[in-house]
Amino acid sequence: MNKSILNEELEKLSPDQKKAAISGKRFLRIVAGAGAGKTTTMAMRIVYLLSKDVNPKDIVAFTFTEKAAQNMKNRIYEKVRQIDPKLCDKLGEMYVGTIHAFCYQLLDDFFGYGNHDVLDENQEIAFLMRHGWGLGLGGGGYLKNCLNFHKSVGVVYDELIDNDKLKDKAIDFHHKFTKYENMLDQEKLLTFGRIINFTVKNIEKRSDP
Repeated sequence: MNKSILNEELEKLSPDQKKAAISGKRFLRIVAGAGAGKTTTMAMRIVYLLSKDVNPKDIVAFTFTEKAAQNMKNRIYEKVRQIDPKLCDKLGEMYVGTIHAFCYQLLDDFFGYGNHDVLDENQEIAFLMRHGWGLGLGGGGYLKNCLNFHKSVGVVYDELIDNDKLKDKAIDFHHKFTKYENMLDQEKLLTFGRIINFTVKNIEKRSDP
């Protein structure tokens, strides 16, 4: 690896960016606004880790969108190509993408969900709009009812709320929620919320003694 080029690239960063890029800490929290150079900083951190002989397959980088993931991959590739072209062949072992795609890959590889399709947020709302009457969301303000239900479902998945606790605290919503899950199961559909929720719960089950 060409250390001089690596150092030159690191020196192009601001002091705070460089500090983040070369930190030896396992956990970092970086807060920055739009256009502050987060992608550049994270790309250089990954390049720095590679320079320290971290195996590419041990690196996972999450982005909000697939477009951002592709941008990150391109920047990493260009930096690595300058510093150590031989490493480029191994970059495919590294994961850079959305957390939803990563979790879906785990569900596919280890938990038998490969035959399921994934609904993004807009597709999920469209699905709700088609089936909301059957869930009891009809009446005045149908769109608002569907959006509120979608928001509540997201809270259940994101907070990993226990099914029995949900039934005890909100029996009417629990009834609609159960019916909604059955609809999704029948059509073999996963939503973004379900993907992460199912991944966490399946890994927890596998980890239980």
